[in-house]
Amino acid sequence: MSKELKVGLFVIVLLALAAIMSLKFSKTGFGLDDTYSINLRAENAGTVIKNSPVLMSGVKVGYVDEINLDLHGSVTLTVKLFSKYADNIDANATFEIKSSGFLGDQFIGVFPPPKRTKPLQDGAQMLCDPPFDVMSVGRDAQKLILSVGERVEELNATIVKVNEGLLSEKTLQDFTE
Repeated sequence: MSKELKVGLFVIVLLALAAIMSLKFSKTGFGLDDTYSINLRAENAGTVIKNSPVLMSGVKVGYVDEINLDLHGSVTLTVKLFSKYADNIDANATFEIKSSGFLGDQFIGVFPPPKRTKPLQDGAQMLCDPPFDVMSVGRDAQKLILSVGERVEELNATIVKVNEGLLSEKTLQDFTE
């Protein structure tokens, strides 16, 4: 056997091993796992990207296959769920966009209902809660602080009126006489 043929076979074997390893260890399995699709509607997709994991109790049960924006600004996430978990995901499960850690990657979390009903079916349309938004919470807190400040000013003005009217020197003098 010539040296060129041996090198060629060696390269082919290495490429085949690399392909097998990439299929074995990839996050999505390149579509080789049996899956079914559902659509999740959310008002905001956060930083979820294609191939983001779908986790239930820390177990990867699927991945985000597609993200689309509609005319009204809502987002539709097409999710592929692994068929081997079809009986584990209830039709009344809730879906939320979550983060791993404080600033970590975002994923879709699946939360089972308190009481199981029936399995989620292929093609189901579900709602998905948007991710926690620190800026939105900050804006809401700022509005609350401003509102409390306005109420304190109104209360202060009322106290001054009571003090000047009911508790004035003349009123107290008239009351004591």
